Amino acid sequence: MAPHEYEVLSREERLRRIGALFYKAVVISLARKQALAEEAGGDAPDGTAVLAAGLLSEEDLALLRRYAGLGEIAPRDATEFWGVCRTTAYRRLLSLEQRGWIVRHGATTATRYTFTKQARALLERDKQAKQDRDDSRASM
Repeated sequence: MAPHEYEVLSREERLRRIGALFYKAVVISLARKQALAEEAGGDAPDGTAVLAAGLLSEEDLALLRRYAGLGEIAPRDATEFWGVCRTTAYRRLLSLEQRGWIVRHGATTATRYTFTKQARALLERDKQAKQDRDDSRASM
């Protein structure tokens, strides 16, 4: 639809079309999550499957991998790791929190984000997959 055609639509028609787009986005998101859960057979998928499903970006997964040993992330650590400003780091951490990968504890400078069961399971499975790949390469 050309921009000039959009202007002639009624307010109700515009809202209906916007609602249809939101509905489609939600349905696609839910279908991806369901397919990922079915593919994993109830277990947590490895990092590759999570990336392929679009649930985590490469940078987000790298952050989780980096701080897996600690089990928590400070906003300052995320800022330095990603190389972004503090506000951007907080936005990205909030996004991870909303998607169920981390949980916020504390406030102001004492804020820490701990990994959820979902994130720990993902990291464990990802670690196991990496170890299996390394073992298979070593045996060749």
